[in-house]
Amino acid sequence: MEDGEMTEHVIGNRSSFVSSTPVIIIHVIIDTIIIPLTTNIVDEVIVMIGRRFQFRLRRCFAHTSPRDNPS
Repeated sequence: MEDGEMTEHVIGNRSSFVSSTPVIIIHVIIDTIIIPLTTNIVDEVIVMIGRRFQFRLRRCFAHTSPRDNPS
């Protein structure tokens, strides 16, 4: 009985693989377009947060090290 289940599973995978070509195309579109866009957006957000945090650190340590604070 286990062998019958295995062959049914393999046949199901083959038929779903043939019918999942649009899904593969969608995954390719997501990998090539959407993921780089989201990584760029995430990088920009990280840079913005880093700049704000760095600005706050400079304000906190401005009285201790004036040479690190370019004017």
